[in-house]
Amino acid sequence: MSTPATSGTTRSTGERRVAKLFGLQGESWTRHANPWSVWTRFAVLPLLAASVWSRDWIGWWSLVPLVLSLVFMMVNPLLFPRPRSTRNWTSRSVFGERVWADRDTVELPEQFRASRVPAVAQAIQVAGIAVLAYGLVRYDLLAAVTGTVLCQTAKLWYLDRMVLLFEDMKARRPEYAAWEYGPETAPPRRPRAQPGTGMLLLLGLVLLAAAACGGGSGDDGGAAPAAPTTAAASQTTASAQACADAEALRASMARLDQLDPPEAGKAGLQAALQDTRGRLDALKASAGTSWGGQIAAMDGAVGTFQTTVAGLDTDGLLAGLPKIVADLERVDQAWTALQSELDRACP
Repeated sequence: MSTPATSGTTRSTGERRVAKLFGLQGESWTRHANPWSVWTRFAVLPLLAASVWSRDWIGWWSLVPLVLSLVFMMVNPLLFPRPRSTRNWTSRSVFGERVWADRDTVELPEQFRASRVPAVAQAIQVAGIAVLAYGLVRYDLLAAVTGTVLCQTAKLWYLDRMVLLFEDMKARRPEYAAWEYGPETAPPRRPRAQPGTGMLLLLGLVLLAAAACGGGSGDDGGAAPAAPTTAAASQTTASAQACADAEALRASMARLDQLDPPEAGKAGLQAALQDTRGRLDALKASAGTSWGGQIAAMDGAVGTFQTTVAGLDTDGLLAGLPKIVADLERVDQAWTALQSELDRACP
């Protein structure tokens, strides 16, 4: 569901422009909220420093780990899958960054809007980079380590403030609270047919850093085994009509997901849900016995949502917003399970 915009400037924040550069838009933020993504990103600066330092040992070959470190920095935010749970410090820090990046469209509490912490943390990071650069140029180990520690400490301080921001905002806005989920409500992840690219690249960087620094370290993290699939998941490609109906349902769900309930009103919600209901009924008819459990769960979630909306007063839509958000989250969860099956059967 889209975040309602507030009146004021529409100029994009610097943080949102940087996030867009790394591909962080919409639900892609959830992948960056994976703790692996957050903590391995802290390895980028030491890897870059080790690569530059190694020029005295391996000459121009130092460009190889340097380039790989830069590539890892660029792909890291989207390298790992969405986590099984976002109820942890690292995931909340990423969600806080997402809220902060959208501060030009979302009204923040005064204590955060007027806070100087982000600017001070950034200034400390700039100072740390300067000290680190001096250490790398002069081969001053103390300066290089000091600069790295300054940068990393300032970043941790900034992330800790982002956690506080998210904790405050999720209590004010139900759509932010919906970003948090535990293992029992985590959306299903598609099983991997081959080793994770993220783990392979990370292992390569660790080996290069060990060679550059003249020491060795082991890391044998592996991707979690994929959840077993049901017999229904191994079906052959679905009929052309079922796939066409599945595509129509995808489009209907995309429109429902972008709907802003206060702006659409009761009539708009009912129209969108009726459209989704019609597309789902068409898929149920063309699919036959395929995806029966997932379609039944989706049918129940949509039906509950329709009942909720039908019982709302036209002028009291805002009062029912928490229930609307809860029902929409249930529809999204059912749709995620159904969509994973459709993706396999209708490539």
